[in-house]
Amino acid sequence: ALGMRVRLLSNAPAAREPELLAAVDRLLALPPRRYELPPSPAGWAAGLYLERGVRLDRIPALLAEDLGEAGAEFQRRSAAGDHEAEPRYAWRRRENLRLRIGLALATSDSGAARRALDELARETEAAPGGGVLPAFRGAARFPDERTELDRLAARVLTTEGRGEDALGLLARLLPDPVLGPAIEREARAAWRAARGAEEGFEAWRTGLADGLAVAPWQAADRPPPAIPLTEFGGGPWSWDAQRGRTVVLFVWATWCTPCRDQLPWLEQLAERLAGRPDVAVVTVNVDRTNASLLPFLGEHDLALPVLTGGDRLFDEGLPGVPALWIVGADGRVRRELRGFAGGGEEWLAAALAEVEGVAEPAPVVSGGT
Repeated sequence: ALGMRVRLLSNAPAAREPELLAAVDRLLALPPRRYELPPSPAGWAAGLYLERGVRLDRIPALLAEDLGEAGAEFQRRSAAGDHEAEPRYAWRRRENLRLRIGLALATSDSGAARRALDELARETEAAPGGGVLPAFRGAARFPDERTELDRLAARVLTTEGRGEDALGLLARLLPDPVLGPAIEREARAAWRAARGAEEGFEAWRTGLADGLAVAPWQAADRPPPAIPLTEFGGGPWSWDAQRGRTVVLFVWATWCTPCRDQLPWLEQLAERLAGRPDVAVVTVNVDRTNASLLPFLGEHDLALPVLTGGDRLFDEGLPGVPALWIVGADGRVRRELRGFAGGGEEWLAAALAEVEGVAEPAPVVSGGT
């Protein structure tokens, strides 16, 4: 009954906050019990204090208590042979980390927020099924954890003065019919941090679905940006190793709708060029972390090589995505295409012609006599 009263009061107006806090105190004073999901009273109280911006100094001890109770529950379940003991405990750890990030942001401790965020990203990437226990997948109370990770990452990036990166993360979440309004508020905050005012936000918001303005193929003569790139799931990737080959490089993001639309046509382009060992088709992802990239690749089974670390391209002047570069055998960007207005045979034929215009003629294999 006390727990129900506390939950009801948690939605009460600010005038009843003293009554709510007194009820929370009584709840926390009750003898320990075994708790599963959702968090224990300590974890729940920490979340409540954080949401209301009160008693922030008490939250660290409550989070430590919550994690201790989760560990004890894990030991009991493991001893009983419960196969869900580990995923339940892992979920509790991640929920604890989310609250720690919120506390660090509320107290302007950007360093602690970044450390907790990096730890949460690692644990979320390692969690099966999006990080949500099977019994709770699809429930409104347990939104996709990777979405929550991106939202927290955007808040951390904003406090670090990296509003543009935060906008990139939030852009792909804006169409969500449930979270859209909340995401838009967060995007406005990131926009102000990046641009200093809200002027232009609506134009950016409206233009997201259209991606980067489409331009025709253009000539270029410059070296590609000298940034470190890594093969997804592999080792370092370098331009030096590509010398003597023509490289078709596609720059994209998981949150970019035109990018996602263009990927299947890039795969078809790669198939048309499969008989050219002197030509390679690769992609560079510009997402800040792999937290969104990993599930995307799992769902779409992309056949093209994916390089990570491309977020640094924005520091090198990349105006937006998608972008397609053709780098000649001499290691210089020779042709480029910005934006994507749709695929089809006409697009493929044009892209093939651009590649052939940069690449050396295909070697002629003569038959024996």
